[in-house]
Amino acid sequence: MSERLGAWDSQTFLVDMNKLFEVFVTEILRTRAKGELTVSEQVELTLAENGRIPIRPDILIGRCGATLLVADCKYKRFQSESVNNQDYYQVLSYCIATRAQRGLIVYPRQEMFLEQEFRIRNTNIQIEQCTIDCGLGVDAIEAECDRFAAYIFSLAAEPVLS
Repeated sequence: MSERLGAWDSQTFLVDMNKLFEVFVTEILRTRAKGELTVSEQVELTLAENGRIPIRPDILIGRCGATLLVADCKYKRFQSESVNNQDYYQVLSYCIATRAQRGLIVYPRQEMFLEQEFRIRNTNIQIEQCTIDCGLGVDAIEAECDRFAAYIFSLAAEPVLS
């Protein structure tokens, strides 16, 4: 082994962390869904009645053909504790297109992250942001996945109060 400068052959690869996080969250939910709950990913929809304005929610949780909850996964770090309006607008459009009363934005847990929920004015829609801790050791990650899935499925089961 040497620390001298020189030409070294190496193999590199890039990982799309946004896609990896989305697949990770989807698999957590899919493998833990029970009963009549369904977990669908990347369903192609349109926002406009004429079939235009294509949208593709990351995750739909449903029962008996009705969408109960729409989720969007965001692998990013926050600069402050403020709300990221664009994320909420995106999930709101998913809720409108699917008639879901619950929207969810999922982020990886960070040190200073606050979980929040907002009732959307003049609608029956509630959008929440929540986190999953991806930085745990092997012995603790399974319990975190179970906790996360139980929380998400509890949201899908409870109605939004008017």
